[in-house]
Amino acid sequence: MPAENTNQRIKWIDVCRALAILMVVLCHATENVYSLSVEGMADVPFYSKIFAFTAFAFGRLGVPLFLMITGYLLLDRVFDTAKIIKFWKTRWLNLLISTLVWFVIYDLFLIFYCFQPVSITDFLGNMLFLKFVNMGHVWFMSLILGMYILIPIVAIGLSKVSTKILMFPVMIFTVYSFLFPTLLTILEILHINPGYSVNFSLGFSGGAGGLFIIYGYLLKKGLLKKIKTWVLAIIFVVTFFLGDAFQFWAYSNGVTYNMGYVNVLQLIASLALFEIMSRIIIQKESLILTAISKFSFPIYLIHNIFICMCLPFVLAMELANPAKVVILYFLCFIAAFALAKVISLIPKVGKFILYLK
Repeated sequence: MPAENTNQRIKWIDVCRALAILMVVLCHATENVYSLSVEGMADVPFYSKIFAFTAFAFGRLGVPLFLMITGYLLLDRVFDTAKIIKFWKTRWLNLLISTLVWFVIYDLFLIFYCFQPVSITDFLGNMLFLKFVNMGHVWFMSLILGMYILIPIVAIGLSKVSTKILMFPVMIFTVYSFLFPTLLTILEILHINPGYSVNFSLGFSGGAGGLFIIYGYLLKKGLLKKIKTWVLAIIFVVTFFLGDAFQFWAYSNGVTYNMGYVNVLQLIASLALFEIMSRIIIQKESLILTAISKFSFPIYLIHNIFICMCLPFVLAMELANPAKVVILYFLCFIAAFALAKVISLIPKVGKFILYLK
């Protein structure tokens, strides 16, 4: 998710990153307005369910896009010992410090605004990554920190093998990270319990998160280049709406299932969408999209604070839930962007706190 420090911005990457953060905020706005459980959705009108499941599923595409952007931009770089150390010092360490600063900000916000009890042990657990801060988005910050520390090592390894050779382990790990978890969910929805679970070690693959990054690298190397754009568009639409229907089917069978990152339909839709976006020819740069792209990580860091602040007022409005989602979405996105812009103007520390390059 953090913007990469390149001398010349890649226009379609800016568009993709901007779309990704718009998706993430939509996902979080939706899940905060709706109670996404079988019990919570029982009395929700059908049209409202369609909106909730579709908005949530669409929003869930944001994180895969961010991860694939990371793989696309970083995994084909040339690293030696000096460059590895520089990457760790300037990229990973700065990201770690920025993350810890925000963990402190989140804890203070939760204590003084949400009246969370003061707990030294919880605070230490947060700072040592032994306990999640009580904010729904911080898991990604922990994920990307873990991934970033190995990016140079993985990049060196990938430079030594062809993409054809790489596809063997990628396919094995994809089966166990995406296909089998989806099949096990189908069995759960059918109320069949064979006693199966995924016991194959995902090891160095990094699981679903790591595979999305690897797939970003593979797409750059031409994984889907032979597939026509209109075919990819059909694949995206079909897999996206199948995933949407998957949620409806689960709920209709009394199983709470909201589109997860390990769903194979989500994987296919993400790959198709990313490849389509990489083929977009942008003649004129959009200042708005470029600005959103640049501030995508700061928006991610900030937006849930405004969701917490705005949610009670939005829920109190006498409006249908879809309208509440839209209002919450725009309020929080605009407020997060504005605050990020203000923080970035603080001399010496603003860009550092936001991990801006």
